[in-house]
Amino acid sequence: MQEKGQEGRLLRILGVGFGVGVTVGGTIGVGILRTPGTVASLLGHPLLIISVWILGGLYALLGTNSVLELGRDSPNKLQSL
Repeated sequence: MQEKGQEGRLLRILGVGFGVGVTVGGTIGVGILRTPGTVASLLGHPLLIISVWILGGLYALLGTNSVLELGRDSPNKLQSL
């Protein structure tokens, strides 16, 4: 049961760990364990392979940051409505 005056408000039960876990799980689920050999064979040159891994890591960090921002800011913004 919700307390009086709490109707329509989000509960803060998901935290930073959840946001990081969702992003890491999504990255692994997309194929980080299945596709490196295929990507490496298509790229050929070691410098290109490492560059793609670095870009992929930056992309994952941006995704994590987005999820964390949503989780951190959304409940505060919705409480003022």
